[in-house]
Amino acid sequence: MGKKVAWILLLVGLLVLVGCEEGSSLTGHETILALPHNWGEGTPEKPYVGFVTNYTETELDMIDIGWMSDASYAHYTVFVSSIEGTTVTGLYYDDSDEDNPRRNITIAFSYSAPNLTMTISGAGDLAGRTYVLQASDD
Repeated sequence: MGKKVAWILLLVGLLVLVGCEEGSSLTGHETILALPHNWGEGTPEKPYVGFVTNYTETELDMIDIGWMSDASYAHYTVFVSSIEGTTVTGLYYDDSDEDNPRRNITIAFSYSAPNLTMTISGAGDLAGRTYVLQASDD
């Protein structure tokens, strides 16, 4: 009877290990920084997203979000003010004009290889959008 229990526990343990993909979930700021810094395809549905760090690459300073559409380029700059776990808060603006208003933004990240999901809330053009992106070669 003891051998059967040991085999069952071993089998369950192996199944759990096989089902876990290393690096498949985000746990915090350091994990976000460990991901590739460029994502997306440059379309409205899958925009280019770039993580911009400080000079030592230890802090996430900005996030660039942009895409081409009908011969125009939409581009937004997010200034990161805080990171709680995998949620970034800050201000963003359409940087086609420096005078455009800064708006509040919250971006919740999740990662399940190979997809990075960004769920955006706040005000303005990006509010309510969700993007599922793959790492970019750019």
